[in-house]
Amino acid sequence: LTITESKKNFGENGEATFEKHKIYLYKEDFKSFQEMFNESTDFIINEKGEDVISEKHDKDFKSKSYTIDSDDEV
Repeated sequence: LTITESKKNFGENGEATFEKHKIYLYKEDFKSFQEMFNESTDFIINEKGEDVISEKHDKDFKSKSYTIDSDDEV
């Protein structure tokens, strides 16, 4: 599993570039990652609540669900 963050930057000439950061998560690390992720998100929600804190948040955003239908794609 690859988790990628992409940050859009603009150079002096106005041209857009993208700075990417990737996390490669291997199958044998899934359980540990999930435990740490859940612990982190629980802490944030317990300390800061569930209110949206980003002005960029689109309240009309519709989440998309993705399903893998073939074992070959896993």
